[in-house]
Amino acid sequence: MKCLAFDLGKVLFDFDYHIALNKLEHKLDVPAKTVVDELFYNNFATDFEKGLVATDDFYRKFKNKFASRITYEEFVDIWCEIFTPKPDIISLVGRLRLCYPVYLISNINELHFNHLYAKHPEVFSLFDDLLLSFRLKSLKPEKEIYEALQKKCGCAYSDIVYIDDREDLIREAKQLGLQCILCTDYNALTKDLTDYGVLIPSDTETETFVLLKHKIEQSKNPLIIGIGNTLRNDDSVGPAIAEAITGRIKYTVINAGASPENFISTIRRTQSDLLLLVDAAKLPDNKSCALLPANNIQNLSLYFTHDASLKMMMHYLQNETASDILFFAINANDYAVGETMSPSVQRIKTMTENFFMRFFAIHTKITI
Repeated sequence: MKCLAFDLGKVLFDFDYHIALNKLEHKLDVPAKTVVDELFYNNFATDFEKGLVATDDFYRKFKNKFASRITYEEFVDIWCEIFTPKPDIISLVGRLRLCYPVYLISNINELHFNHLYAKHPEVFSLFDDLLLSFRLKSLKPEKEIYEALQKKCGCAYSDIVYIDDREDLIREAKQLGLQCILCTDYNALTKDLTDYGVLIPSDTETETFVLLKHKIEQSKNPLIIGIGNTLRNDDSVGPAIAEAITGRIKYTVINAGASPENFISTIRRTQSDLLLLVDAAKLPDNKSCALLPANNIQNLSLYFTHDASLKMMMHYLQNETASDILFFAINANDYAVGETMSPSVQRIKTMTENFFMRFFAIHTKITI
């Protein structure tokens, strides 16, 4: 599973120091261009971003250098009110985190971070962890901040996809072996992610996975059952997912194959309050996947290759157990005899396996 690392400025939030300079203009003792030159070319705020200067000390440094007529309260307000969220990228992170670990890695000072965190806590809650320069006492492109990221991810640099808007930082990260994307806009970013093999859930897929996560977390003892014929291309997806996550997640998983009725006694012994049946089907509207209540199955135009045995099992379980029964149905294209899944089914298979490993792996706890 790849790990995704996002920069903050110009990726998640736009920022413009000219907004601050326009507010400061009548309070500056120097031309605005001098402030810009000091900030961007003379590293005036570097020690502040690196956490080596406290906020009060930076205010005094700024006041003494540029603006003798500014109070601390004015400085905080003007210095911080320069950011604008980028909702399309933020939404993308929310979708990606259903299948991949996502981290924030940013050169940022404490004042800016505290301001953004107070205004947009929902953005920062999307990430598994935050790698912030002022906390780590290290700035990109210094090796130490990337080493901290690698330690958090627990994977090789070659498995980290790093997204930033600065070409100089991208160049340095590539030298370490990270897979890098220069973020220019939303469409280019999604294309580049796809080129790296990152699977991006659609809006409907996101809704399905979020609902599935909620259902599993509300259950005390869920049981996942993979159903399908392993000799018939797309119909093998249920057993394939079951095999991939068995022993790796904290819940019981059964590979029931094409004869789920043979596992009725085993299912009963688990005394599960939620039975999640993972199976291939022909879904209406050509959706890639759907989470369906068992009592709605008869009313939908679904096609299961093992329809008779599935109905037999369903009839028994609905009448003899108190379990809630849900179908995680994956839209199949090819039921011919063979061992090759169609690309669309392989895509959902990979996303589903990643989803289970993200949130329900043994010894793993991720919130959403």
